[in-house]
Amino acid sequence: MTVLRRTYSITQWIRWDDEVDAAVRAFRAEFGVAPLILLASSASLARIDLAAKKDRLVDGNGARPHPDQYAAVGSFSGADYLLEFCVDERLPTSRISLVFDSDPGDGEPLPEEDSPLPGQWQRSA
Repeated sequence: MTVLRRTYSITQWIRWDDEVDAAVRAFRAEFGVAPLILLASSASLARIDLAAKKDRLVDGNGARPHPDQYAAVGSFSGADYLLEFCVDERLPTSRISLVFDSDPGDGEPLPEEDSPLPGQWQRSA
């Protein structure tokens, strides 16, 4: 089982989608795989909901919400990836963590710390 985690900053909420996409590209460059999960605090996810372009949202069936209807963002997709959004209240509002989990159904908790980059050494205690 492989679980990889890396944390990134969101600096401009109005451009959250571009910043998430850039973070996914950085994650892929660092680890060689695309993340599957985006972790963020409920405050961060609320900011994403506020800034999201409602005309680009679709539900699981591909239907768009009515313009007057509230629609929460539950996932984000790029050209060749899909991120499921999950809440992690330990993250500050300006931070998101991207996670790759090769076996998401195994019930193991996600790591709380970022994974070392490939080739990066760690000091022993």
